[in-house]
Amino acid sequence: MKKLLAMVVALTFVGSGVAVAHQPVVLLNSDTTAAKGPLLVDGTVSFAVRASFAKAGEKKAFRAQFQEGDALEVQFLIIDKKPENALKMSQLPTLVVTGPGGFKTTMKLNERTKFLETYTQTTYLYLGRYSGMAKAGIYSFVLTARGKSSITLGVGSQEIPGEVVRGVYVAPTVSATPTPTPKPRPTVIATPTPTPTPTPVVTPTPTPTPTPVVTTIPQPTAQMVKVGTVYMATGSYSLNNATKITLKAIALKINASDAKSILVYGHTDSRGGVNNTVLSQNRAKAVANYLRPLLKGKKITVGWYASRKPVAGGNSAADLAKNRRVEIYSK
Repeated sequence: MKKLLAMVVALTFVGSGVAVAHQPVVLLNSDTTAAKGPLLVDGTVSFAVRASFAKAGEKKAFRAQFQEGDALEVQFLIIDKKPENALKMSQLPTLVVTGPGGFKTTMKLNERTKFLETYTQTTYLYLGRYSGMAKAGIYSFVLTARGKSSITLGVGSQEIPGEVVRGVYVAPTVSATPTPTPKPRPTVIATPTPTPTPTPVVTPTPTPTPTPVVTTIPQPTAQMVKVGTVYMATGSYSLNNATKITLKAIALKINASDAKSILVYGHTDSRGGVNNTVLSQNRAKAVANYLRPLLKGKKITVGWYASRKPVAGGNSAADLAKNRRVEIYSK
């Protein structure tokens, strides 16, 4: 077991520090504070951060860097087998996340949802999830043990290579291009210009104001069939693992049909605080981009409606959740 753990650590941090998405990042016994722990250079990239504790009171921590408006996504998981799945919620570590602008939240453990991680074919239990919009800066993730346990934190959702560093991180700088020294211009002796004959003043004809062009969002037709819907977290357009599993199932359904055209619609709830038009557009584009490699040869078109087409008219949390969606049609 110790050899296997050492190999995982080596694969994660050796060389340039580039790790493949979903590859685990193991917290060491020396990672007792966020400053001592590893830094995920891009917190939107998908990493599985693993931590094991021998007794109550032990701490392990790490950091993740985000840009303004990035999706901040964290999942608290354990492997669905003993002894991990036999532990009570009160025996598992606490997770406190802090960030710029005084941000602070403690992860709530309020579910036990099974999830198959297809990369390693391992079944996990979701115990808690958090999704929000990040401010620019570095966030700290601090775990405090309440007994012997092993847990995994899922951070980010982009399945692309990501960078993990330890110690002080120096952001890359761009060298300024030196301003070239201007060449001296030759002195030109001007020939005196004869005084021109005055010409009559002509009043220009005013240029008419152009008529604004209105972009029409494509509409579903009677021949189009709704093949599925996925739902989004508040203020987010990132695709979590559960959403990706649903989209893969929808793609299989479309590929099994004769459909040639796909229409993807983004929607938001009615809450303010964000640009719902841009958010619904980003949701539609995120789903379309994920479906494209799964639906090769199909024409995919996106549309977005902000909060103009709700499926639930109330303002309860359940109604708002139903309206934060992306709908997929095929023809």
